[in-house]
Amino acid sequence: MPNLEYSIVKCASTGEHFIVAADRVQSVAAVLDTQFDVISTFKGTDLESGICSHPTIPGRQSPLLPANHVTISKGTGLVHTAPAHGMEDYSVASHHQLPMDCLVDEDGLFTEAAGSELQKKAVLGEGNETVIEMLQAAKNLLKEEKYVHSYPYEWRTKKPVIIRASKQWFINTQNLETAAQEALKKVKTVPASGMNRMLEMLERRTYWCISRQRCWGVPIPVFYHKSTGEPLINKKSTENIIKLVEQHGSDAWWTLPMEQLLPKEALAKAANDIQEYVQGQDVLDIWFDSGTSWAHVLEDTGERADVYLEGKDQLGGWFQSSLLISVATRKKAPYRTLIVHGFTVGEKGEKMSKSVGNVVDPDVVINGGSDHSTEPPYGADTLRWWVAESNVYTEVQIGPTVLSSAQDDINKLRNTLRFLLGNLAGFSPETDSIPTSEMYLIDQYIL
Repeated sequence: MPNLEYSIVKCASTGEHFIVAADRVQSVAAVLDTQFDVISTFKGTDLESGICSHPTIPGRQSPLLPANHVTISKGTGLVHTAPAHGMEDYSVASHHQLPMDCLVDEDGLFTEAAGSELQKKAVLGEGNETVIEMLQAAKNLLKEEKYVHSYPYEWRTKKPVIIRASKQWFINTQNLETAAQEALKKVKTVPASGMNRMLEMLERRTYWCISRQRCWGVPIPVFYHKSTGEPLINKKSTENIIKLVEQHGSDAWWTLPMEQLLPKEALAKAANDIQEYVQGQDVLDIWFDSGTSWAHVLEDTGERADVYLEGKDQLGGWFQSSLLISVATRKKAPYRTLIVHGFTVGEKGEKMSKSVGNVVDPDVVINGGSDHSTEPPYGADTLRWWVAESNVYTEVQIGPTVLSSAQDDINKLRNTLRFLLGNLAGFSPETDSIPTSEMYLIDQYIL
């Protein structure tokens, strides 16, 4: 980090010299169970444009780069950079125009570019062990220990995610940001706080990646030259694909021959033969699909939908994708009003999840579960009361305690009505009413 101070230290036990962030000298020495003698201290900017030896590849040099994501709360104040395998690393490498060599394939295995020792080995398995062995062999591993840190996990499988750079299609949302914000300001948002949150999201939004690598979805109608990889898409080719999809469905992209998919007139400027091209395998992001739903019913009329109604998570999802696409194509929002509701959560505010098993079944609430001692029947009126008294614009808690409280409210209301009906049985206003002037003062006041 350029604004930090760094120290050259001498290891008391080995005599080796290391560069460590000045504020981390004592901590690193403690981890290595040794003492450091500080030889010199200098600014991080003095390291810029420097080089260091690669820890596992003899003769290879790596540049020393300034980066603001480095912290001194942990570690040494220096981190490795893998341009194709981390967002912050990618940003630093892009700024310094470093190559984006991807060393991991689609199966999470090291590629040939990683070297013969690592090729075809799982990054998070055998490959990780091999890297440690390579560091040990090069005598560049000072300490090995288990370390808890922040790392992305896939929410369904609960497995770690391997980040890898790949070629994708993007929408330049920066070009749409101002127009989208102005269009959104003309939309009524309920509650009003949803407006500010969405404006902030639009301001922070990076480029929108609209391509996905999945076995199902709406294909992106782009052709690629077999030798150069140059993409081909134009008005003629797109109109032809639209016509074929209308006739054969979206599977036409995968089933029809290239001669039918790519018309000759679409190749007029390319000056290449049809057989030199292959159709792309990417499909559209589902948020792009849903974000164009307004076009199916409103495109011909030019009108806007009266209401878009969804949960608050759609401020960055459907609401936003619909807005961006509509502004890009029609210069206006696709809706007049946004209604943003909250979510039902557990009694402790925890998110409901099928995998966790804390989802509440309305049928069980009404009729009870298999064991009435643990899942008693609360009745339909209790569930109705809980819904009626809930603020739909915030998170709504539900569980045994909440339902018991709602049931108590219903019982109080029913007992009050029973008391009134019991005392008013046979009452006739014409013969049994007391003139207001003859009532007690407190009764007159209440009435």
